[in-house]
Parts: sequence; C-alpha cells; structure tokens
Amino acid sequence: MAAGGKTWTAAEITGRLGFSSIALDMQRRLTAEGIAAARRAGLERMEISYGSAHFDWRDPAHVREIAGECGKQGIALVSAHLPYHVKDLGAEDPAQRAPAVREVLDAVQIACEMGARVGVLHWSGTEGYRASLEQIAARLDGLPFTVALENGARIAPVQELVRAVGSPQVRMVLDIGHARDKAGDNPFCTEPGAYAALRECADQLVHVHLHDFHLTDHLPPFAGTIAWDAVLGALRDIGYRGPLLFEVHCGHPQALPERQRTELHALLATASDETLHEAGSVPFLALLRGRRPGLTPGTPAHALATDLGRALKEVCRLNLRATTEQALAAVAGFPAEFVRRYGTHASPRTVRSG
Repeated sequence: MAAGGKTWTAAEITGRLGFSSIALDMQRRLTAEGIAAARRAGLERMEISYGSAHFDWRDPAHVREIAGECGKQGIALVSAHLPYHVKDLGAEDPAQRAPAVREVLDAVQIACEMGARVGVLHWSGTEGYRASLEQIAARLDGLPFTVALENGARIAPVQELVRAVGSPQVRMVLDIGHARDKAGDNPFCTEPGAYAALRECADQLVHVHLHDFHLTDHLPPFAGTIAWDAVLGALRDIGYRGPLLFEVHCGHPQALPERQRTELHALLATASDETLHEAGSVPFLALLRGRRPGLTPGTPAHALATDLGRALKEVCRLNLRATTEQALAAVAGFPAEFVRRYGTHASPRTVRSG
C-alpha cells in the first residue's frame, strides 16, 4: 500500500497527541499545578513516569492527587512508564526474582486504577528477565493491559524477547531517539531508515516514544534531525493505532557536575603531550558519537578520547534540553508545525510496502 497517498491532518495528530510527565521535570515532584499547566498548553493525554522524586506510586496520597487533577483537567492517562530499574527482575534465582515481579505487578495495578492500558518497561536480555515477563504476562492474561518493552540502541533484541515470551500482554514500545543502526547513526533521521525500522517491528508495536535527536535525545520536536514526515508516514503505513506520545525531557542550562569536572581536569593534567595530540586528532562529532577513528583500543589516547566523548555528550545533554514551558509548547504545537512544514501528507514521496 502506498504511504504517500495517505494524509495526516493537524486534527488527526491532535486526536492522538500525548506527552510524558518527564516534561514536568523528572527531578521534581509531580504536582496538580504541573498537570494544570499541561492542560493550559492544550495537552489532553499523558504518560506518567514512575520515580520516587517525581511520581511516588507507593504514596496513596500522591496517587490520589495526580489522578484527581487529571480527572479535573480532563487529561487521560494513556500509559505509565513503570519503575526504571527493578532490582533482581532479571536474576537467575526464581526466589530472588519473586519480589521484583510483585513490584512490577503492584506498579501495574496502580497504573490500571489510574486508567492506563500500557506500561513501559526497560528490557534486559537475561533468561531470568524472560522468566519474569512470562510470570507477569500470566497474571495479566485477559486483562486490558499490555507491558511494552522499550528498546535501547538496538531494536532487534527486544523483538526477539517479545516473540520468545509469546504473550499478547507483552509487546513493544519503540523509542525513536534511542535507536542506532550498524554504523552508530539514528535510523529515524532518514526516510529509508524510519520506514525500515518501523516496518520491522510493526506486528509488535503498541506504543511509541517520540522526541527529536541532535547529538543527544529527548529534545523537543523540530529541535533536531529526526525525519518527522517519514516517521509519521511509516506509522500510518504500518497501521499503528496507539498514541503519538512525546517523551521530551526538560532541564536548565548547567555545567558538568563537580565530580565529572574534577575527573576530566585530572585526566587532561596528567596526560602526556603525545596522548593529548593523538586524542585531539579525533573529530568533535566522532567523539560525540562514541567513535575514536585512528586510535588503538587499550592505548592512553583511546581511553582519553573515550572520556572526552562522554563529557562532551553530557554537556550537550545538560544544555540542549528545553524548559518545561518550552517542552509543553513544542509538543502541543507539533500538529500545526508538522502540517506547516510538510502539508497534510505522510511523506514527500510514495514508499511501497514489501
């Protein structure tokens, strides 16, 4: 079926548009005022992100506050990012895994009570993790709730795990900012890459995390190099029916933390002139992408270039992100801006399946 003949109108995008609560600052407690601010920006669907500093799902009073404000403001909770790091969920010993499985199921129960139907989990490739997922899926069997596994740099291992579990209660969420191809580049920055990646996981996809990418991820839409016309065209092409959920981080310009600055200064101060010269030969963009062309692994220059790359990436992460107001406005304005840039179409050219 031709993708180029299908249209996206601003109204269609708006009807499925959502935001993650991380736009309200993951490092600060989620409040009723934050929910109200999102509604004033024009947003009506939210993914709530679990975390004791942000949303303390174990605190009944906090759960009631947020659920009540969402109801008051008319914001639908469409999904929940379940706890990011559940200790022992991938452990080999079943007895060690049992408390972790209970933690996930307890988190799912809160999400269900708040109206969510999808729960995002970061994946792991261990056999223990697969066994835990099978237990979770068995407990959710027949319920209107799906656990969606989120990809890291590679998409294929998540697909393989979903197939291995073999349950309709376990599917996939595709994060377009995390993905990398074999060359280390983000495939969603090109039209062919976006279509290929989305078609590959079409039958397992129940949810997406959208955000822009430029040196770092989780940027507001149109602040980076994501090929948005291709991404939305491919989503339409594969028949994706879930929300268009934007996971845009907020932040404020800041320097590297003191510990990292101290470590970096020590490295530069103790490196020999030869090491500094060799490490300095690596292009800036290569360092940001984690590449060290021309340097031999295990050498001082290779190690120094690695540390420099990490520091530069962290500086970009700390200084390219939007404020909460900018993040909410960018997400709310995405439908109109998309149509302004691309017209009411999914892709500038016809791309055929198969």
